[in-house]
Amino acid sequence: MSGKRIDERSTSDASSSLPQRPAVWSAAVIEHLEWQGFEALCCAFYRMLGIPAETAQSGPDGGTEMRLFEDVADQKRCTAVVHCKLSRAAVTDRAVGALLAVMTRDGIPEGILMAPKGFTHTAHSLAAAHRITLIDGQHLVGLIEHLAPAQQQTLLELLGPGDWSTPACPICGEEMRPQVDQRGPFWACSDYPTCSGRHPAGTVSG
Repeated sequence: MSGKRIDERSTSDASSSLPQRPAVWSAAVIEHLEWQGFEALCCAFYRMLGIPAETAQSGPDGGTEMRLFEDVADQKRCTAVVHCKLSRAAVTDRAVGALLAVMTRDGIPEGILMAPKGFTHTAHSLAAAHRITLIDGQHLVGLIEHLAPAQQQTLLELLGPGDWSTPACPICGEEMRPQVDQRGPFWACSDYPTCSGRHPAGTVSG
């Protein structure tokens, strides 16, 4: 936490009124997912489509990076890279630029950026120029709704029976708590200061 004291003032946690497990997918459900749940949903969705997908990198800072392999003639050729970005607001062109850098470095022709709360105008402009598809929460719901009902239910089961909107600490695995400091709202490990796990989850508000 860079030695900074966590502001212990109460925060309005919208997840307190959420059901243990929703009956159907909606943009609101996706917006309230914690970062691990959102990443797991994105990975499972592509695999459910029958697209071979490998998770190349995972973590709260960079999110999950998936690589899709849809070239039947060359099954080792990566055809698209997917970045999952959970944030409190619309994702900017900075995230699009980071994805583009990976595509350019590794010679991957297409990119997909998934973010529940959407994208800024500049993000849309940069993505459109570089074969990058942007998928917000409502768009993802529409894609899920095209799956068979049994498949949609399987994805819902990823949420688990407990508090699916509260993340686990990426360092120690303990439950995290909503906090606010001078930089804004964030998730902090419940074992702080023993553990300094932190994540700027989108569901925290102050």
